[in-house]
Amino acid sequence: MTNTLFKTLAEPPESVAIIGAGMAGLTCATSLMMDVPQVRVFERALHAGGRMATYRGRGYEFDAGTQYFTAHDDLFREALEGWLLEGVVQPWQGWVVELDRGNFMSRDTMPRYVGTPNMSALARHLAELCDVSIGTEVVKLTPEGDGVRLVDRLGEDLGRYDLVVLALPPAPAARLAAMLSPALAERARGVQMTKCWSVMLGFDAPLGLPYDGAYVFNSQLNWVAHNNSKPKRAERETWVLHATPEWTEQHSEMEAEAVIQTLVKAFENATGGRLPKPRMRAARLWEQAAPIDGQETPFLFDAEGRLGMCGDWCVSPRLEGAFRSGWSLANFVQDAL
Repeated sequence: MTNTLFKTLAEPPESVAIIGAGMAGLTCATSLMMDVPQVRVFERALHAGGRMATYRGRGYEFDAGTQYFTAHDDLFREALEGWLLEGVVQPWQGWVVELDRGNFMSRDTMPRYVGTPNMSALARHLAELCDVSIGTEVVKLTPEGDGVRLVDRLGEDLGRYDLVVLALPPAPAARLAAMLSPALAERARGVQMTKCWSVMLGFDAPLGLPYDGAYVFNSQLNWVAHNNSKPKRAERETWVLHATPEWTEQHSEMEAEAVIQTLVKAFENATGGRLPKPRMRAARLWEQAAPIDGQETPFLFDAEGRLGMCGDWCVSPRLEGAFRSGWSLANFVQDAL
């Protein structure tokens, strides 16, 4: 089957199913929908966005996953200009520093952007442009003629499609791909991903820290962000803490409350001061947060298996990487049209 990898389809697809409504899947869908009669996105969660996630609790709101994004590629910059005009994205002018046990220095001045009024707003905007079925978990892909039939967790038939795109992290993508393309499944299984504990803290009053985001050194923490310093956020004081991949890997089985206590103490050690008691606190484990090594191609494709794969794990661990991967796969499919 490996001789069919990256060959274009013999016939242009009339229908495409995309599994996963993160940036890669939504970009692929919106890129294909003008040329393919039927494009449908299936998302297991109750909202689109993947790691562009928003967490809400006790009147507080947080960007739980992706904290911001940058734009280097011309194609992504072009898309960014449209999002800025539509008001779903704004620059984040926050002061980002390097932080080490109370001492800090400026990190850089690169332009950073965020979704508004939260990071998931960009995903919602893209999802409104295409056909997305949320709360639908695809668990089985079965070859059927020159296409693929999809079945959900409840055993319901979701239809037959000429082509399936897996816009998922590599582990679930490998499981779904096994019956259609052992070659792609093997490629996906070979991708190593880091884990990340994310802790969200809501306070009654501002902490008074002079910076808005910090990369942390000599700590269990990798990143801290003053979430309400981002544009269009509520004024209530909110901070997001991300643990290092190494610490998370060693403590991925730890209870959430113990994680919160440990990382709050690490936050105090990093900032050099005692924190007031948070009014709200929560933790979330991202099992597949970022790829350790990317692929040699922005996407994977098997014409015989009628299957493609895309995601930031193919390119780079950034929102821009996910965009590039989804767009590149769509462009490859469109070559057969």
